[in-house]
Amino acid sequence: MLLKNNASVLFVGINPSLEPSQGFFGTPKNQFFSLLKASGFYQAENDTVAHEVYNMGFINYVDRPTKSEKDLGKEELSEGKRRLQNIVEEYQPRVVCFVGKKCCKYQLYVAGTKNDIEFGL
Repeated sequence: MLLKNNASVLFVGINPSLEPSQGFFGTPKNQFFSLLKASGFYQAENDTVAHEVYNMGFINYVDRPTKSEKDLGKEELSEGKRRLQNIVEEYQPRVVCFVGKKCCKYQLYVAGTKNDIEFGL
């Protein structure tokens, strides 16, 4: 977790990769920072600069590295949901941004409903 109180935005990824990484979203194949920079949202090269200069936070929904998000169990995802709720309450980020559909869907899941979430514009 890389987060300060009242972060401008908290980016939530599903979990770390097994590949060697240079921080959050820092594997060679991950285009997160290059796409965020190209969007004009901010001009940081990595999570440390984004955290220090732009007051952005980063967290994994589940901390266990896996080859694929499909390797995550229901217990881990349930714990991730509780953990994220506690972190948001404690640190009070202005915006929470889910990076990927799975953690977003799981966080917003409500038992006994259809839980249809549409993505895109």
